[in-house]
Amino acid sequence: MKILSLLICLILSNQSVNLYSQFTWQQLNGPQGGIVSEIKSNSSGTLFMGSLGGGVFRSTDNGLTWSQKINGFPSPVFDDGTVTLAIANDGDVFASCFNNGVFRSTNNGESWINTNIPNSFITGIVIDQYKRVYAAAGGGGGVFVTTNNGLNWVQKNNGLPESIHIRTICLTAAGELIIGSTSGNNLSIYMSTNYAESWIPGTQVNTYPDHIVSYGSYIFSASHGLGVFRSTNSGANWIPVNSGLTNNKINRLFINNSQILAASDSGVFRSTNYGNNWVKIGFNYNRITEVNITPSGVILAAVTAEGIFRSSNNGLNWVSSSAGFNCSGIASVSVSGSNLFAGTAYNGLLRSTDNGNSWLKLSGGFKGSSCELIFTAPGNVLLAQSDSGFFRSTNNGSNWQMLMSGYISFNNIVSNQSGMLFASGSYPSFGVWKSTNNGLNWDMTDPNFMSSVYSLCVTPNGNLFAGTAGGGVYRSINNGTNWLQAHPYASVVSLTAAPNGYVYGCFNSVSGGQNGIYRSTNYGVSWSIVGLPNTDYFYVKSNSAGHIFAGGFYGSGVFRSTNNGLNWFEVNSGIYNKMITAVHFDNAGFGYAGTHFGGLYKTNISTIGLISISTEVPDEFSLSQNYPNPFNPVTNIEFVLPEKSFVRLAVFDITGRTVEILVKEELSAGTYKADWNAANYSSGIYFYRLETDNFSETKKMILVR
Repeated sequence: MKILSLLICLILSNQSVNLYSQFTWQQLNGPQGGIVSEIKSNSSGTLFMGSLGGGVFRSTDNGLTWSQKINGFPSPVFDDGTVTLAIANDGDVFASCFNNGVFRSTNNGESWINTNIPNSFITGIVIDQYKRVYAAAGGGGGVFVTTNNGLNWVQKNNGLPESIHIRTICLTAAGELIIGSTSGNNLSIYMSTNYAESWIPGTQVNTYPDHIVSYGSYIFSASHGLGVFRSTNSGANWIPVNSGLTNNKINRLFINNSQILAASDSGVFRSTNYGNNWVKIGFNYNRITEVNITPSGVILAAVTAEGIFRSSNNGLNWVSSSAGFNCSGIASVSVSGSNLFAGTAYNGLLRSTDNGNSWLKLSGGFKGSSCELIFTAPGNVLLAQSDSGFFRSTNNGSNWQMLMSGYISFNNIVSNQSGMLFASGSYPSFGVWKSTNNGLNWDMTDPNFMSSVYSLCVTPNGNLFAGTAGGGVYRSINNGTNWLQAHPYASVVSLTAAPNGYVYGCFNSVSGGQNGIYRSTNYGVSWSIVGLPNTDYFYVKSNSAGHIFAGGFYGSGVFRSTNNGLNWFEVNSGIYNKMITAVHFDNAGFGYAGTHFGGLYKTNISTIGLISISTEVPDEFSLSQNYPNPFNPVTNIEFVLPEKSFVRLAVFDITGRTVEILVKEELSAGTYKADWNAANYSSGIYFYRLETDNFSETKKMILVR
């Protein structure tokens, strides 16, 4: 029996073991910014901030820096986030999450406990001096009250219409409660003077308040598209106070003594005479979602997508103050050499040259508030689609040429083995487009193929596949000159081709079948579902090792298959926001996951898979010559470790600049192999260097294109 066991161990030790399971995701330091829902301060000046997709953040330095506080706080689902915050006199913090109710922290946000409120969609929370917590529901539940920190909640809707949708709740200095609603016989305001035991209607009609605040005997309502209203008699009567407001879409209000700030769709306004007159104090063309004055007098303004800005001189000057708030909405990701590009949903296109630590917003001719597509073409040429047009850069994004204005809208770009580019188009640029000069000019591949095309992929043998809206998959074997329908009647939102020629797609709205990940093993002749049935996954991507990754937008995160789609495993370690909007792999196999206002993540090691060739302990360190050499575009590098070591294996160009890091992790003793895919690099001499605590060696290799 012992001999058999030893034999089995010996056999296993001589097999190649793939270490792909070791990677986790790490959030990058930016692009900074995001969407802020609310900012509140406790009595000691600590700030708490709710965000759309990043949970709760805290600042202890007056808003200079922020740290994410999500221990026990739920991950967001579709369009989810922290809606509202409230802080009790004893320091307890209450925060609501769109689809997960109200959570409470007793330790300054370090951890959170679910209070299990019966209605999940809470739009406002206020707390009175007796620590009665009032939670207003936007989903038809009305008002809930707890007197024991959320252990029990009681519904208090006496006098309120059925299925009332509450947008905001306010607690006045006199202890009166005021709610603003969007339903109930056209009345917008309801009031309670007896701790929510009963409600009476106010006189404000058809105004639908977005936010209500009070100070002393003054109550102010930011009404949807109608500016600011004021009441001086506990909400019984209201008058508009809009003199000086150049934009009546007011999103939030903040009042401190006689100073009132209004966050509008075009900047911040201030009134020092209780709303009689307003003056703009910043951000001419920016949508502001929240304003706040800290106890020390610093003004904070949340700019949509761009994050927090701070003024310490009463609004005269503003500086970005989003350090630590890395919750941009990521729409697209690409890597070009040592440059990392992130296209955002509302903040344009940004570039990092230091692995995501710092970011620069690109201009130089690039226009657009969103960047839905960023693609690295051969020769490190960049192509980008924004809401203003289609752009091209030949110098890593420093300068851009607009190729086509808004009448062209590309969703996806792929390249075949010969460098020909193909782009998928939907309204108004239907069909598949082709470029033979690296994206400078584009023509339709087939004028008769006028489908709305969501996605493209190219197999190693040159077959081109197009995923359409409702028409399934089409295939071309002649670079798009002709198209043949390969799978009818489904919306195919994403396609990818594995190195072995298998094609995978995210199929939705499948006629007579299940939604899920479909696969074709015969170049599109037939398709079958292989995983994640009846789920809406929108991104499917193969790395160069043939591992298939699927990203879901509705909070499911990332799944991976290492056996051609037969089995799928969740790979979300390290990701808080699992609403995936983009999946990308660089040449070294590092993965990038963009999220819906949850920032950008990168794997800590390559997903390609460092191969353990043998676990037999060798006598000494060694680094082998790469094979093949010369190579195009993939080569293998083997190395030997006689002891457990932290290993760094990097590739350098002729100038000594690091172009790829293939391995950066602790490994046990043994023999390993790593691959380098140099598809995006030019011909020439490169060097690779192995470094451990006790060994280092460098060798030369030649890339021939």
